[in-house]
Amino acid sequence: RKERKGARCPVHGVNLIESSDQLYAPYLQRPFPLTDDIIVERRVMLSRRSTASGPASFKLDKRQRVQDRIEIAHRLQKTQLLSDMKAFKAANPSAVFQDFTSWYGNPGNPLDDYTGDADASQQSRNRFPQSAAVKLDNASEAIQILTSIREFWTDTWEEATACPAVKQQPLFDVFSTVERVLDYLETMHPAGLLNQVLSVNLSMSHFTLLASAGEAIHVSIVQAALEKLRVNIEFALKLLSRDVTNGTCPALSDNAGFERLPKHASSEAIAACEIVCNSITDAEALLCRALSLLHKFPMQYDLVNKILRRTDGDMIQCDGKEGRMEILKAIQRNGSQESTDDEPIPQPSLREYLLRNRDESNPCQMCVRFGDKSTETGENNGRGGLLLALTKCSGE
Repeated sequence: RKERKGARCPVHGVNLIESSDQLYAPYLQRPFPLTDDIIVERRVMLSRRSTASGPASFKLDKRQRVQDRIEIAHRLQKTQLLSDMKAFKAANPSAVFQDFTSWYGNPGNPLDDYTGDADASQQSRNRFPQSAAVKLDNASEAIQILTSIREFWTDTWEEATACPAVKQQPLFDVFSTVERVLDYLETMHPAGLLNQVLSVNLSMSHFTLLASAGEAIHVSIVQAALEKLRVNIEFALKLLSRDVTNGTCPALSDNAGFERLPKHASSEAIAACEIVCNSITDAEALLCRALSLLHKFPMQYDLVNKILRRTDGDMIQCDGKEGRMEILKAIQRNGSQESTDDEPIPQPSLREYLLRNRDESNPCQMCVRFGDKSTETGENNGRGGLLLALTKCSGE
């Protein structure tokens, strides 16, 4: 019996076809990270556009063009697939190709991974009826792709030798990646650089406001403002990402008739960023007011929410006893502030508070005025007083 190497865990209920041994899932290398610029480059390589000069040339070499695209896709796939097959053979020494596909999954169309138009093409085919010739042509292309994929996977399986992932050559090539990054930065358009800087700043703005919200996050109007900001930022980032893609490869633009200012910026993305800036201003102002009110009315999230939602001239209904007590305590704290030597606070000579009810049929209000006692040289000279006035009306 051969030794298993690089086995991670058994796959319950699955046995190898020839030996009936337990099938083990191996440790695999992490896939190569794909950035937006790499995806765009691969979309260009797998583009459906042809250099043919006419319909006759298009028909003659269509099969060859499809085969060329498949071979490019297979070259992009082979490194990861070969590594996974090696790790699987090391963990399952007596496995056959069918064992690998039953665990790894059946191969799909590699052309759909980067073209980005598979769903749109499928919807277009479903929406409009196709002629028999078009259906036959599509079926012939599908058979050609399926046959090529089957041959590619079989040849790769024969080429793979048992080797656990820990002993394989890393898929991520540090030196070539650094060279690619430096080349990308050297040839980057200034608009693309500003696009990426703006994307980072917009994302960090939401994170900063959310992290500094503290207990104000429990106020519903603050939650709504931050959620609105998040939605606006996600929409703006989507448009900015599309502009980067279209700027790198304008021929792959999803909307050919889309209004564009320069080559690398769209008016729609600029308008979305302006909306985000306005949302940041509103959320920041609302958050500051909420934190200030919660400092005066601790834990009174419903009361603070009502205060923030009101407009000028609106009455605030405070039904809870705790809310009313917090208002009175805030008034008491405001009236009992003492002066300090470092920052002397002048005491007002007169304070006035006006309390009104919300009953329109029997409106009434109470006016409270009181003067502070003078404490000159630490002695009380007896000045000060309290005046209460109640006004009540009855509706006719």
